[in-house]
Amino acid sequence: MTRAFSIVLLLALGLLMLGLAACSSQEAPAQPLTLEDEPAPGARQSTTPSPAAADTPLAEQVEEEEPRRGGHLLLASMADIPHLDVHRSGQETLATLGPGLAYSRLLRLSAGPEVQQPSLTLECDLCESWELTSDMSYAFQLRSDVYWHDTAPVNGRQLREGELLANYLGSASGARDILEDNAIFYPPTLDIAVADLGPEYRGVADQMAQDLEYVGFDVNVMPIAPEVLQEKMFGQERDYQIALSPMPPHPTTNGYLYSVLHSRGPGNVSNHQDDVVNALIEAQAAELDPAKRQQRLLDLQRRVLDQAYMFSPITGSYRWVFDWDLQNFYPNTALSEYHYWSEAWLSQ
Repeated sequence: MTRAFSIVLLLALGLLMLGLAACSSQEAPAQPLTLEDEPAPGARQSTTPSPAAADTPLAEQVEEEEPRRGGHLLLASMADIPHLDVHRSGQETLATLGPGLAYSRLLRLSAGPEVQQPSLTLECDLCESWELTSDMSYAFQLRSDVYWHDTAPVNGRQLREGELLANYLGSASGARDILEDNAIFYPPTLDIAVADLGPEYRGVADQMAQDLEYVGFDVNVMPIAPEVLQEKMFGQERDYQIALSPMPPHPTTNGYLYSVLHSRGPGNVSNHQDDVVNALIEAQAAELDPAKRQQRLLDLQRRVLDQAYMFSPITGSYRWVFDWDLQNFYPNTALSEYHYWSEAWLSQ
């Protein structure tokens, strides 16, 4: 189990790292204790504030209490789940607030008091470490203490690396069956436009095409020459489903604003049509007073942020209601993460 193995990235799909692997460590993940559970002998108080008298600051630091594994976790959710099998449906509630909590993954998002939220920082779950190899693959060093659940047919035996690989890559024939049943035209066609800037770019595009063809797509890789990259890759007449290219360089502020952010710019990859942004770009370009131009650029920046152009905004928020006896509770809900539940516990 300590041998490294390689998993080829499916870069076009982007969800490989966060798939569920039906395995867990030999010990059950740490879960909050129920109110009827008693603390372990020699327990210490927690660093998380507990209710105190009015003259005691809520954030006062106290000694840590030793957590104890086991107990029951009770969660309330407004969403319903169709069944209890996480392998049959890719439903967020089923995976993050239901049976999915009992399954480990290759990687997970970090959570804890030292992690500033929102965060997409990755850490190992079933692995000990990973590295990017020269052939654009990731090599993972697996943990040696990973075991299946103690039920038939696996009966608690140690996880084998081939089983993890199969869990992450899934069934190619199953993917092809889904495409054939749901696609209007089969096989569905995908065009990958790749900047012809060297063998590295073409190599990644070819690997993406190979992975997609393996699961049933008909893929066409279209190299775009550097001299027509601006027009073919970022112009108004662009025609592709997947693009692999760096953003075009812009040595001046106006070059970037008119090309990328102006509605009629050739690099308007978000396809927005915003007369306010256009007017602000044109006004700052004609302003000769440096102080006034700076203010116009700030107004433009606020407009771009307000309209969520060119960046990924926070699209939701969570409100938590819990008792102060809940310790070590640092939720990170990005990308439907749920590992933080296994680190929480009750102080009684």
